[in-house]
This record gives sequence, C-alpha cells and structure tokens, in this order.
Amino acid sequence: MKAINLAKTTGLLSVISGIIMLLSTIVFWIIVFSSLLEENSEELNDTISTIMGAFLIIGGGTFFFISVILFILGILSLNYYKNTTLFSPSAPFLIIIGGIIGLIPFIGTLISSICAVIGGMQYLIGIKTLKRVQEKDPSLPF
Repeated sequence: MKAINLAKTTGLLSVISGIIMLLSTIVFWIIVFSSLLEENSEELNDTISTIMGAFLIIGGGTFFFISVILFILGILSLNYYKNTTLFSPSAPFLIIIGGIIGLIPFIGTLISSICAVIGGMQYLIGIKTLKRVQEKDPSLPF
C-alpha cells in the first residue's frame, strides 16, 4: 500500500505543481511583455510595478518551496522504486531535474514545470501496473 501512496503523491504533486508553475510563469511573461509593448500612463506603470514586485516576492518563495519538494520526492521515489520496472526509469530523474532547474529564476521555472508534469504523468500511468502486480502477488515488498 505504501508503494501506491508514494506513487500517487509523487505523481499528483508533480503534475499539480508543474501546472501551477507553468501557468504562473506564462502570466509573469505576459505581464512583462505587455508592460514593455504599450505606452502606459504613470499610474498604470506604478500598478504594474507593484504587481511585478508582489509576484516576484510571493512567486519566488513559492517556486523555491515547490522545487525543493519536487527534488525530495524525486529522490525518495528513485530510492524506493530502484529495483522495480513498474515505472519508467526516467520519471524520478525528470522530477529531480525539474526540482533542480526550478531554482533558476524565470526560464528555469518554465523548463522545470514541463519536466515535473511529464515525470508526474509517468508515475500516474504506472499506478495501474502497480495495482495489477499487487493484486497478483500481495506479498511483494512494494
């Protein structure tokens, strides 16, 4: 049962955090480019600056926290499933790489989110195989 819970946790957290990071990075770049392309009033520029500052402070801390969580989950999953062929071998590596690259501001979060979503989806796909294997032989350690 622990194996299924770890796979679900790793898969769901990776996919959800990857989507959050991807969407927030896209919104960040839309705000940056829209503020650069338009000739805005002084009041609007102040509002955009305030939004950007809040986004950088809150988003930076959140991205750091998510990246560390992804890194830890990737290492735990790699250690737990190292002797099995139930999951794609690239899944934990994608999540670990996503956690490391996510620490790089701006562009790193975009690449990190894509790696996290792909690795998480591989874990979620492998849960069916894991359930079938556990139904056939419940004495297996994973």
